[in-house]
Amino acid sequence: MTQVHSKGEAAPRPQQARSRQSLMAIVQATRAVLAEKGHEGLTIPEVVARAGCSVGCLYGRFANKEALLSYVSQRFFAEADVGWQQLLDPARWAGASALQIIEEMVRTAVTCTRADAALLRALTLYWQTTELDADTHEAAAQHYQHLFDALAELLLARRQEVTHPQPELAIKFAIEWMDAAITERLLLNNYRLSQVVMTDEELIGELTRALACYLGISLSR
Repeated sequence: MTQVHSKGEAAPRPQQARSRQSLMAIVQATRAVLAEKGHEGLTIPEVVARAGCSVGCLYGRFANKEALLSYVSQRFFAEADVGWQQLLDPARWAGASALQIIEEMVRTAVTCTRADAALLRALTLYWQTTELDADTHEAAAQHYQHLFDALAELLLARRQEVTHPQPELAIKFAIEWMDAAITERLLLNNYRLSQVVMTDEELIGELTRALACYLGISLSR
């Protein structure tokens, strides 16, 4: 995507461009190691080797491994936020039903989680087993609040289709429910405890029906 500069904003100097490139290389290398070895297997020497930068370059940005993981986590939530805001932009859903919105939201969540399962599994386990810093907590909270606000705007505009007596509460819980179910099944594989095995397409269908029924949305198309 082309970078757009506002009027009066100078183009980045070569030094700034190199700095951004080295940061992106560090982030990409960190994600690759996380996907392969998890957060416990992540080491600064391996990140530096994959990024093609010096140890001093990395430590000039991040005090330690925890600071690096915090930044990568915050960047993940920021990028996810952009993607969800684009998907749930009201302009995309003119004339669509509440059921269609729910189904596409579930499909996107399942598809994207499956596509980046290794990285997401590593990050999820890191978040679950580590005392996270305030900035990471804030980034996560903002992401989920923005997601809730965007979905609520769409569904409350179709209030006649959502018959749950407390729609705003229900919409927020529906997001939490969907996120937890997908995390358990696609990332942590805890579905094996129940022996209920299904394909991704079946998971999309069942989650769509479950969320629609909970929200009081008719399954009739």
